[in-house]
Amino acid sequence: MLYGLVESVGGSGAISVLCFGIILGNGYAIAEIMKTKEKIEISPATIAFHGEVSFFIRTFFFVFLGMLVTISNVEILIVGIILGALLLIARIAPTHISSIKTDLTKEEKKFILTMAPRGLAAAVLAQLPIFYGIANAKMFSDLVFVIIIVSILIMIIGVKASFKHDNKENIQNIQNKQNLITKI
Repeated sequence: MLYGLVESVGGSGAISVLCFGIILGNGYAIAEIMKTKEKIEISPATIAFHGEVSFFIRTFFFVFLGMLVTISNVEILIVGIILGALLLIARIAPTHISSIKTDLTKEEKKFILTMAPRGLAAAVLAQLPIFYGIANAKMFSDLVFVIIIVSILIMIIGVKASFKHDNKENIQNIQNKQNLITKI
């Protein structure tokens, strides 16, 4: 409704919905900044509903995208695999540098290294050249799809490899770090 209303008066519906979502998601912090007595919070049921709707939309989009993609050229597949591997290689130095003075274990560093799957944003942006009628845009879209798949496979393999020796100590260490992050 908000999107349609703002678009009908000549505004940007997408930006207005984004701002509305930011305000809803940060209602408590905004109320503190404005020093209001009434604290604005989203109920857990609303958050759960949002999660389910978001999951449904993403699932629908990826099914739709899968129906559009046809990889008929082996070169696109090879280039996509190479670019996916290069994305992983490009993360090595930043991951190492960002974890120098931390107490992260070797497994956790591997986990961070491989946690860079491409997804919805890349898939949406890959459709823009097709929308604008750019020549060979379908090839670009197919290439991005291959990169998305490769990055997801790298993540799956990396997660499995990082924690193949799960024991109670590792699990407790991860839970402690998650609790610390949640408190921040």
